[in-house]
Amino acid sequence: MNYPLISEYIEAIRSAEDNFDKLSNLRPVLDGNGNPIMSNGNFAVVFKMKNVETDKMYAVKCFTREQDEREVRYREIIEVLEQIKSPYFVSTHYYEKELFVDTSQDEETEFPVLLMDWVEGYPIDQFIQDNISNKYRLQLLTYNFCQLGVWLLSQQIAHGDLKPDNIIVREDFSLVLVDYDGMFIPAFYGKSALEVGSPDFQNPNRSISTFNRNIDDFSIALIALSLKSIALSPTLYEKSKSNALITSARDYADLSKSDTLVSLLALSNNKDFAQLFSSFILAYSNKELYPKFHTLIAIEEPLRSNVTDDDIENSFTDELGIRFSNDRKRLIKFPEELAVKQYEVPQGIEVICDWAFSKKSKRGIIGIDYPNAIKLPESLRMIGFAAFGCLPISTMIIPENVEYIEDYAFAGSESLKEIKLSSNCNYLGKHAFYHCMNLIDVYLPPKIEIIEEGLFCGCESLEKIYIPDKVRSIKEAAFQGCLSLKKIRFPKNIESIGKDALRNCAKQSSYNTYKHNTFYERQMYSEFTGYQPTDILTIVTECERTVFSNVIDSEHSPLLLFDKSNLMDLLESSYHQKWKQKDKRKFSEEEIKAVSYAIAVKSDYGYCVEFHMKSGGCTYIPMANNSTIKEGDDIHLDKAYVITLSKFGEKDIYRIAYNVSDV
Repeated sequence: MNYPLISEYIEAIRSAEDNFDKLSNLRPVLDGNGNPIMSNGNFAVVFKMKNVETDKMYAVKCFTREQDEREVRYREIIEVLEQIKSPYFVSTHYYEKELFVDTSQDEETEFPVLLMDWVEGYPIDQFIQDNISNKYRLQLLTYNFCQLGVWLLSQQIAHGDLKPDNIIVREDFSLVLVDYDGMFIPAFYGKSALEVGSPDFQNPNRSISTFNRNIDDFSIALIALSLKSIALSPTLYEKSKSNALITSARDYADLSKSDTLVSLLALSNNKDFAQLFSSFILAYSNKELYPKFHTLIAIEEPLRSNVTDDDIENSFTDELGIRFSNDRKRLIKFPEELAVKQYEVPQGIEVICDWAFSKKSKRGIIGIDYPNAIKLPESLRMIGFAAFGCLPISTMIIPENVEYIEDYAFAGSESLKEIKLSSNCNYLGKHAFYHCMNLIDVYLPPKIEIIEEGLFCGCESLEKIYIPDKVRSIKEAAFQGCLSLKKIRFPKNIESIGKDALRNCAKQSSYNTYKHNTFYERQMYSEFTGYQPTDILTIVTECERTVFSNVIDSEHSPLLLFDKSNLMDLLESSYHQKWKQKDKRKFSEEEIKAVSYAIAVKSDYGYCVEFHMKSGGCTYIPMANNSTIKEGDDIHLDKAYVITLSKFGEKDIYRIAYNVSDV
């Protein structure tokens, strides 16, 4: 049977109430442009749907290609998952002949769908990108994945396609697996796999006939090793040229020739890394991990500030009503009704948990009336999300052992005038001091490398800020609205300064900069008055990193930076009279992920590809002259090529090369 085009599925989903059989109470969730929220892969397209009766969210999976035994296997997989009842899997149901689609691809008009609970969260790779400077969260992600791996290795089942796209990180950092097309269950012994998973995350020796409970061993060991490596050295991910995490299929062809894997050995002095590297070698050699998984995959739990239901259930409450973890190392909650002006946190406490001295509301952070002064113990190592948000304190001394201060930790603490930060602190979270209106001056710890988004946004009394030499990046709106800022020093190692970093710093009077600073000058000083930069030699231009940069939000768009010598080399290059092919490449995984679907459409100048972006809107790129295509054809981006054409004095242009015969 031939399945509908993605564009035909979209039209059917738009009228879900008329086209579904048993699921007629579902409606598509639309993006800002009125298009159904969706994503697509090699064999299916998934729509976000809402039950109009219960308001519950679901994912509806519609298939685009035939797979043998799909219905029979899915029904057996669902039965096993219902028996297991694991939080790592979501509730799933298979409906045969459920969705009516008016399709040109087949005489059949009723097609099967898979209904799954919608998972709110982010794929692992996106979570890493969003938290690349937060080593605490990267360590917690690594630990949680290893816990998942330990559990999965102990079962008689296997997922079959473990990769970042199929591992979702929830708000509480717990993990959920999605996409069960390639799962193995005991009933499938002796059968072949329907798919072999992504090559970047599979043992190079795996084939369709390799189908048993051990097919996840290599993926688990590889992802665990990659996550640990990134947690120890985030620049590995930033510098990676792989579309996977830090390694790809070409590294597994011959481990001895992989520069990336060889470079990882520099991390071998870390105990957890060493045992994860051992598990990777073991899995690569097709040795089963199961007998040794407890010693190889199970790693030490890192510091964590989030609070789970189990934490509450097993907590201890002292005579004042203050809640602690059972091991007395984490302060979980200070009761808002406790009217004490001063409080000394007990020695031995290592973590002040998320929301410990504040309250969460739909509008944000709500402060409590007491205490007005807090003394922190020398044992403290971490301060959690919004832990002291909107608290009426005027002074805070952070002990020397504190390494992490999470997002919004002191946000809204308008009484805070003075804070002494730990010299060992290496992470200050996003908006950590947001709207601390009376904070006057701050000396940032010397280990800080990134000044996070909105760190001092709205600190209108802040007069002086010292930025350490190790800082290499200042994120968006870091000092926005610091009306009293009189002096700021930019160290010579600065590589980038984000949009609106000094927006509305109208009283600014003194800058100390270096000639090779690289930042986006126009955006950085938006609405800044009284300053005309004169000593910045770096020329910064907003350029396309990918063919989709025109639909990527500006704050997520990287900048292409040229220094003077690069610019002069460019200007001295020879003039080209005609457009010439500069590059031909496959679409990157990142680019493919940015697109919901792509189809061929006709224009006045021939055919072009209409890309429907997940972020909303469409973009159009002409087809190359030698492409074979007809109007309405789905474009499989993994089979298409991006052609870059260049000409002196002109901006590079792009064409899409695509031949139906290659699909």
